[in-house]
Amino acid sequence: MGLVVYWYDFICFGIVLAAIVASLWFLLRRERGCVDVEDTTHNSFLQSRSGSESLGSARLRTSCWRGLHPGWLLFTRSISFLSMAALLAWDVLEWDASIFVYYTEWTFMLVMIYFAMGIVASLYGCLEHYKEPTSGVCEDAVGNKVGDNEFRERLGVYGCFTETIFQTSAGAVVLTDVVFWLVIVPFLSNTHLGLNTLMICMHTANAGFLILDTLLNSLTFPWFRMGYFVIWSCLYIVFQWIIHACGLLTWWPYLFLELDRPWAPLWYLGMAVVHIPCYGVYAAIVTAKNSYFPYLLPNAFCYPMLLTLARGCSFSIFLAGSVSGYYPLISGVLSWYQRVEIAAGAARALEYLHEKVNPHIIHRDTKSSNVLLFEDDVAKVSDFHLSNQATDMAARLYSARVLGTFGYHASE
Repeated sequence: MGLVVYWYDFICFGIVLAAIVASLWFLLRRERGCVDVEDTTHNSFLQSRSGSESLGSARLRTSCWRGLHPGWLLFTRSISFLSMAALLAWDVLEWDASIFVYYTEWTFMLVMIYFAMGIVASLYGCLEHYKEPTSGVCEDAVGNKVGDNEFRERLGVYGCFTETIFQTSAGAVVLTDVVFWLVIVPFLSNTHLGLNTLMICMHTANAGFLILDTLLNSLTFPWFRMGYFVIWSCLYIVFQWIIHACGLLTWWPYLFLELDRPWAPLWYLGMAVVHIPCYGVYAAIVTAKNSYFPYLLPNAFCYPMLLTLARGCSFSIFLAGSVSGYYPLISGVLSWYQRVEIAAGAARALEYLHEKVNPHIIHRDTKSSNVLLFEDDVAKVSDFHLSNQATDMAARLYSARVLGTFGYHASE
């Protein structure tokens, strides 16, 4: 029998549609702002055109712990993936493929996809870790720059996509476990599945492995990415509507998704609202890690905003004392290719400040401590002293008075 629609079901449809539209609007608005860094003078001090494309991949394959080999991330992600794959195989063997009508299995698969993509990134991180600095000449570095930039752009897209899966699955895992342990187990009698060892393992392993990875990785967790989490849940609900409308399923995996009850709109509204605290719980975990670990373990934890250039030529954003404590992070010397990358990034930043900002900014203090190196040798320019502004072409070559200063702006 197909799906029977009552008048109050249109309220449920409206709630889901509104959630999707609001999430898409918010994501389009914020994601565009994160990528388009050339729009504001605020970001001009940290201008580098290729920076945003590579940071995601670098965060994905590096750890937040100083000196931790990328192989540890590879090891933990591999163990997590294999363990979850074994649990999922056990689940399918016991209940067949129909088990995928449950949100738990959807989330479980999403977490596994993140770990699989994370394994690939960790493998690349291990290769980069063991790569010896090249001794090639500057001309060779310039000749290879175009191809390498194309590769890094693809790598950046891969890293951004994987990071988004991580943030989506984190919120979904919290929602899954909260609903299971606080709603289904104590209050709802499920006639299709009973509480057993497999279900207990699945509803603990998903969160346990993901939290372990969170404690090791250096991925961010911005609030606006909650939109992907909301859209993920809405896609599952739409999937349930479709298979019920086609008569492929006659029962509902979760009672609060049923549409033939007058209080269904309240259930849908409640489930929409609960996404906020569920995402907030995981955001709090990430925030606590980045807030307390630098104080508890200042010599071991690398604050995400640590910026390093080279030996004797570095700058860091506070919290752990002198930057000399971070010199062990730098292995070997800079290759010619790395030097060209840094020089080109700083040159692009200065060009942007001098040519494209209105009023023009004359950077009068270009030195190593004002060149900040991000992941993948992405160089950006900042200034801790006065920056003169010129309003016309003639005044850009010289100035006799200080017109203003922006001071230092954080990289985000």
